[in-house]
Amino acid sequence: MLIALSCQRPSDPSIPLVSPSNPHRIHLLYKKFNRISLSKERFDCKDQIKHRSVPCVAAPGEIQMTGHHLILGEQVDYLTGEAIADTHDERYRQALAKLLVEKKGYYKSDILPRKKLIVVAGDKRAQVQIDFTVLVNDTVAMIIRYGPGSLVTRHRPAIAASRVLVAYQIPLVVVTNGLDADVLDGKTGIVLSNGLDSIPDRQVLLARCHTGDREPISPERAESEQRILYAYDVDDSCPCDDSICRL
Repeated sequence: MLIALSCQRPSDPSIPLVSPSNPHRIHLLYKKFNRISLSKERFDCKDQIKHRSVPCVAAPGEIQMTGHHLILGEQVDYLTGEAIADTHDERYRQALAKLLVEKKGYYKSDILPRKKLIVVAGDKRAQVQIDFTVLVNDTVAMIIRYGPGSLVTRHRPAIAASRVLVAYQIPLVVVTNGLDADVLDGKTGIVLSNGLDSIPDRQVLLARCHTGDREPISPERAESEQRILYAYDVDDSCPCDDSICRL
């Protein structure tokens, strides 16, 4: 079955898309829908009044759509053992977690997945996510942010996050799409290396933390970096991105 999904509101949201090779009706996904269910028979979702979300409940065996992620089922989180949604993006994150532990020598306890971060820009507040926060010697030494597509456009918000998450400059920042990666110097923003294999192992990260003191981030700098992070992650986010929570 050919499935077409979009985050853009059609001129008439009641108009379904129909696959030329399959008559199953498919509605476009846009902001007014919070959760959506797909089945071979129909594509159905309950509407909402204003901003009150009314989630759809999928029947057993149906594929689900939450935000703009296709839910394929459940999987066990490699780091925590928790049951989490199985999505294409999450499969990349799980592969990254395995790379860190099995090839880079990190302990599972070194890595905090899905850490939430509150960012403030004037009178606006939102919660964003840091995919992996890596600690060595009780110091946040590296953060890893995942996102599909271009890496370059994700450099600046990732650097901003490294200056907001804790009260000191996080030494290393990794931006990855699951297939490639850029390793950045947190202080300068300079790209140090490219590729998943170039992500530093635990011993290298330990040595880097030993050679440098924690550089404090001033409140004024933190405020500025929060505004940058908000602009990239929140203002520029897809309306149906459920990893962003406006408060």
